[in-house]
Amino acid sequence: MYLLESDCIIYKVNKEISLDKCEYILPSEKLEIETKNSKYIKFVFSWIDPIRAREKIIAKDRNRLTLIYFYNKKIISCFGSSESQIGFVINKFERILGIKLEKIDVFNNYKIKIKAELINLHFFNDNSINLESEDYTQKLSVKNATEANLKQIFYQHKITLLTFKVTDDVRGVSYFYVDRGSVVSFPDLMKEDVAYEILQRHFTFLK
Repeated sequence: MYLLESDCIIYKVNKEISLDKCEYILPSEKLEIETKNSKYIKFVFSWIDPIRAREKIIAKDRNRLTLIYFYNKKIISCFGSSESQIGFVINKFERILGIKLEKIDVFNNYKIKIKAELINLHFFNDNSINLESEDYTQKLSVKNATEANLKQIFYQHKITLLTFKVTDDVRGVSYFYVDRGSVVSFPDLMKEDVAYEILQRHFTFLK
């Protein structure tokens, strides 16, 4: 199955998660276990948003979001279509299960947190900023940059996105991205199991 949501934010859980203590806030909310194996539990949280027009509810839209709980490490990876959606569900998740989640700063600690090849940097290009252009960033290949150039870009806090490459004998080459908000993104056509495996194999706190 391919990823339904390609953005992921990773959190540390303060205690073990138990569905026995689940307290729903609204009848329309539902938290289900979709997959459980020796490495993780896949939760699916769903809820209904009313669609309004002229102060009247004309339809109801059911939303769902995937949370991968690596229970041996007490780490949750939350996959969603936007940071605001992930934040909404994380807040609900904490209240429903009586837990606390702390976002892991992957971006500023990528040399420690990630064991993969950094291949590209995307950074603010001051010269490109004008009223007629929305292209405010520039891509730099790490292999074509000098050490001094890289240090300068990092020091000036201009980086917006890091691109990583991983190679597997079976799956071949895969890529993932980390932005300055520590949102980890995967290509839209990546399969779920590949993304989960990348997290486990290349993020040091999940090893």
